[in-house]
Amino acid sequence: MTVEIARDALDLRLLGEWQRAFPLVSRPFAVIGDALGCTEAKVLQRLMRLSAAGAVSRVGAALRPNTAGASTLAAIAAPEQHIDAVAELVGAEPGV
Repeated sequence: MTVEIARDALDLRLLGEWQRAFPLVSRPFAVIGDALGCTEAKVLQRLMRLSAAGAVSRVGAALRPNTAGASTLAAIAAPEQHIDAVAELVGAEPGV
């Protein structure tokens, strides 16, 4: 469901500038915040608001087929308080 919300210049830049150049680093939202002149927390808050309104369906990198050797998309649902531990476990796997 899409809810109409007022979007300002920051929202429009988040929606427009980062669709094809999502930073593949450990803290991509900090990189985006630096480029937009705001904090990582502000970027995350805005993306959550845009997502709740239906303006964003997902956030993450999308690779062209065979760019990374094999095309695989995986998702994990984990409680927020365990995100760091889950990320560490997944990151320790060979090939990830």
